[in-house]
Amino acid sequence: MGDFNEEYIKKYFAKARKWVTSKRFTIYIYCVAIATFIWFLMKFSGSYSTQLPIKATFEYPSTQWYVVNKEENFTIDVKGFGFSIIWHSISGLSEINIDLSDFEIRGGDDDSFIVVPTDFLLNKVQKLFSDDESIDGIYPNVLKVDLSQALTKKVPIRSRVVVYPEKGYKISDSPSLYPEKIELSGPAYILSDIKSVNTVIDTLVGLKDSQVLTIALDVDSLSQWVKSSSETSLKIAIDEFTSGNIEVKVNGNIDEPYSKLKILPTKVTVYYQVGLKDYQLVNEDLFKAYVTFPKGDLPDKLKVQISDVPDFVEITRIDPPYVEYLLSKDN
Repeated sequence: MGDFNEEYIKKYFAKARKWVTSKRFTIYIYCVAIATFIWFLMKFSGSYSTQLPIKATFEYPSTQWYVVNKEENFTIDVKGFGFSIIWHSISGLSEINIDLSDFEIRGGDDDSFIVVPTDFLLNKVQKLFSDDESIDGIYPNVLKVDLSQALTKKVPIRSRVVVYPEKGYKISDSPSLYPEKIELSGPAYILSDIKSVNTVIDTLVGLKDSQVLTIALDVDSLSQWVKSSSETSLKIAIDEFTSGNIEVKVNGNIDEPYSKLKILPTKVTVYYQVGLKDYQLVNEDLFKAYVTFPKGDLPDKLKVQISDVPDFVEITRIDPPYVEYLLSKDN
């Protein structure tokens, strides 16, 4: 039974192959093609209706305004000769350009807009087609174009550069930017919420010398609105540490019932680091050493603390860190 089915299939395909390669089959294909072409001519030789997409782009009404919706798509009902309409369908989206300076601006400062009426759209779209083709409808039949006033402003630049000096060096002053601000000019609906612009993120390690670096700004999303340079200069002041020490008198803070507190020793040595350019500014008047007597149990020693340390000085240690004391009551 299996051999019979296989033999039958072979004979079937042999006959089919013979038919496909025969002259009769070729004539048959030609006839079908001619009939299809004639049907196509009859089908589209008369009047034909369809819907086509249209894109409208807008020109700004003046330098004082920007268009929020820069383009709008709408649909038209068009009627005309079949072949011509089919060609419009195949060629894709048609486009018109509308000069908004020809229209009245309506609304307030924060919600300004322009209305493009139906008659204008019909006349504009009709120019895309021949006299034998007509526009039967537009959807939507009125275009509302939102506007935003032009805005020019300067906003601060925020540095996102982290600086790590080499060991034994310090940043003597806070890194500064020049210029400190960037100028932006564009539509208010975009720029009104921009309060600052950042630099790119970067990390600088092992600096020993003061330098001025050019840093790019992170303005990719605002590039078309940037009117000044998209770079800024970052000034970094580096100073080398030097060490020193100074003797400072220790004062005591004490509450009742004790009225007198004697500190032993009366002075401590404060070891510090300071930048070379500030070394001459250091004197004993810059430091205030003190101990505070706690309430409750009497401690063996009191810890020395330093107050009012200038920002340019870094204390490394205090010798001795603890002092002894004597208490006496006021007679």
